[in-house]
Amino acid sequence: LHHIAAILPIPLLLRRISTNAAIRIHTLPTSAQIRTRLPPPWPLPRNQTAPYPLSDTIVRRSRRPLTIVHHLASLIPVDAETTDPYYTAPWDRQHSWGERLQADVPDSRLTKDQRKAYIDGLQTTLTRGRMDPSTLFIFTDGSRRRAGRPHRLTGAGYAAYLVGAEVRSSQLGLGQKASIYDAELLALAAAAFALPALLARHPTVCTVYFL
Repeated sequence: LHHIAAILPIPLLLRRISTNAAIRIHTLPTSAQIRTRLPPPWPLPRNQTAPYPLSDTIVRRSRRPLTIVHHLASLIPVDAETTDPYYTAPWDRQHSWGERLQADVPDSRLTKDQRKAYIDGLQTTLTRGRMDPSTLFIFTDGSRRRAGRPHRLTGAGYAAYLVGAEVRSSQLGLGQKASIYDAELLALAAAAFALPALLARHPTVCTVYFL
């Protein structure tokens, strides 16, 4: 009886769950896929538009939330404070990194020539930093391959290079249940976890590229 009495009425329980999920929208980075699907007046990330079939015109003309994400967005104010739960201390409003942390993600709508120019730019960056003692390159990857029917094995790894030489690498086996998405994220996480030790060992490094 006590257990049943502690359960909220279903409408209130669902609203509480929805509100908690909506609050987390303000903790997502601007490039998160959920934020790209928020309706106006939520600002879209740079160089991105609302995905098909929810065009801007359809979203503006609709009087009701078109998706669950739209419903969650209607539960909280757009201009609320944005926080970073991973890099911001509870007593800080925003981290002080500024332009020290940058993400370079190509636009999916690039033309063939623009994609080539983007790749050429990456190759130029690699060439310039290959013999630069202040630049550290970290390559990460996750993969999933078939290891006999019906099993598949997933793995992740990273390799760090400084002045053209490998300074650290690691391989991680994730078994049969991990997805390729898990592998990619774990490779990035493992490389980031090893980064403080790498910087302490190589104090000349000022710039780190994750590729």
